Amino acid sequence: MITLLDRYIATLFGLHIGDAIWAPYETKPASAIPALLGPRGLRFHKYENPWPEDRNGKMLPAGRPTDDSDQAADLCHSLLECNGIDQEHLRWALQNSVVHGHSRLWKGTATGAGKTTRAMLGDDPTKYEHVISTPLASNGSLMRSAPLALFLSPSPTRYSKSNGVEYAMVKAMSEVTHIHPDSVAACWFFVRMVRNALAERRFDEIEIQDQFDLRVCSYLVEVENGAGLPEDPGSFKDGWGAAEYSLKVALHAVMTTESFQDCIRTVGLAGGDTDTYGAIAGALAGAIYGTKAIPRQWKNTILGKKPMQHYGKRLHETRMTTAN
Repeated sequence: MITLLDRYIATLFGLHIGDAIWAPYETKPASAIPALLGPRGLRFHKYENPWPEDRNGKMLPAGRPTDDSDQAADLCHSLLECNGIDQEHLRWALQNSVVHGHSRLWKGTATGAGKTTRAMLGDDPTKYEHVISTPLASNGSLMRSAPLALFLSPSPTRYSKSNGVEYAMVKAMSEVTHIHPDSVAACWFFVRMVRNALAERRFDEIEIQDQFDLRVCSYLVEVENGAGLPEDPGSFKDGWGAAEYSLKVALHAVMTTESFQDCIRTVGLAGGDTDTYGAIAGALAGAIYGTKAIPRQWKNTILGKKPMQHYGKRLHETRMTTAN
């Protein structure tokens, strides 16, 4: 039996593992991934730092968190400090890593945030206004949203509604950095999927509430019938950074595998934003399979293991207090 506490911790472990293990392959095309993995396949290893100016040195250590894990940790911190979503506090927490480079997970500098996130959290009004006026449906809020599913907890007797308080919390979380309706919708869909996994519901047991849900659920039916990776939805340059595309890639990996390990090994083969696909799929797979299904070497390699475990326990404690 997998306890609810174990699923909470595994969700955050999975997010960090998927992010960190696929980080060396970010931006690489799918065609190049097999050769880069080599005969040993997917594994943690040191890799060349794509941001040499960030004071982390020429080579990054195995298990180092990227912005996906760092911002998830920022969200955990803010949820616990405020007992929910406070946009100003969350903005400050995210600025801690994105602007100031302070990671809650490891001793090095936090780097790697996307352009939209940096513009929304920075102090350049021109960049901020540009993002507000021409928002992109990118995946920067989706990648960090799993902790909100833990805070909202499994709901075994009812479904969350798109006009309710829980949706409003998800929307507020996303809009600190990502205001496009598809970015918000992707977070809302994913939070409900993680909650289903925590409550041990069927993977496809989700209520369609809008056109975004309909598109994703229609794709899930296609996957059940043998469909491959999704087509680029056309909402973001080259597709690989789009929220909808990222969500579908992660869901494809979860649906077409039968273990945590195989899910993680599969998800990054799409190429592109591999660490974010890994973070999304890893969080959901963790909620499904629990910590015992995660290879010990993977759990011990991530540099944010203890903080993520702490956040999982605290969020579970908060859930139990609220439920009782």
